[in-house]
Amino acid sequence: MALDENSLNKFGEFVAGLAPDYAQNLSQLLNVNVEIAFEGFMDPLIVNDEYNISSPAISVHTDINDNQDGSMSYIADVNDAIIIADLMAGGSGDVAGKPFEAIEQAAFSESLAQSSLAILHKIKTIVPTKAIEIGEFVNKLIDPESPDTLKHDLVQTDYISLGFALKVGDIVNSNVFLSLSEIFVDSIAKILLDPKTANASVSEVDFAQMSHTVNSDEIYEKKNLNLLMDIKLGLIVELGRAEMQLRDILKLTKGSVIELDRLSGEPVDLFVNNKIIARGEVVVIDDSFGLRITQLAGNMDLAADLGLSISV
Repeated sequence: MALDENSLNKFGEFVAGLAPDYAQNLSQLLNVNVEIAFEGFMDPLIVNDEYNISSPAISVHTDINDNQDGSMSYIADVNDAIIIADLMAGGSGDVAGKPFEAIEQAAFSESLAQSSLAILHKIKTIVPTKAIEIGEFVNKLIDPESPDTLKHDLVQTDYISLGFALKVGDIVNSNVFLSLSEIFVDSIAKILLDPKTANASVSEVDFAQMSHTVNSDEIYEKKNLNLLMDIKLGLIVELGRAEMQLRDILKLTKGSVIELDRLSGEPVDLFVNNKIIARGEVVVIDDSFGLRITQLAGNMDLAADLGLSISV
């Protein structure tokens, strides 16, 4: 499918008109002033089912109307995404050297999901005849040096790529990209070019005014953190470790016993996202093993937010 210039121009005007509202929605979520400006169409970021990027980035993908109208992918620089994720969770954005782990990726995805849902109300006032529902947001790290990460295997369709200038306070000043399926762009463009739609009355959506005075001690308690509470994280209980030479590993058979570096009765470690957050003792619950937490380790606030409590 190849969109004609008239359709692209009309869709570009449509997107440019939505950018300020999107910025305001994101400002409210991050508690910092956000500015977004549509820069124009650009070369496709997804070519032959692979991401066409030159530096590490994160792609946040979702289907539109259960993929009947295609899909869209937000693509942002990893460093910028880490800052936005930190602000989303109530931080200050000072994240130098912070790794981009599952909780940060989920927070960044959630910031896009929440602001996108708010924009839907705006879109529906402009194109009231078009049903638009956005699916679950799925994030993926992409790195030019790791070919396996470049594969875009979620959908098979052609894309239109749009560039935006993004400014988040005085912390982020860069670009973010949006790839929309041609199917979706074409369907919206047809509605926008319809004289009946052009003459339809459009009612503006009122958004709450953003407060410019934010108490940093209260940010962490704001609703943003609650938005992340349904994120599923992998927990690993480590009983112990051992080092063996390859020749000894090859000799292992059924019934072999490996001696670990932990004594009987010592606490075992609980890891979340490969970080130790607690220690405890192994218990048996019915026919399953469990862990009774006896000590919290590392970030006490994070452990508390994850619902962990101390048992002695």
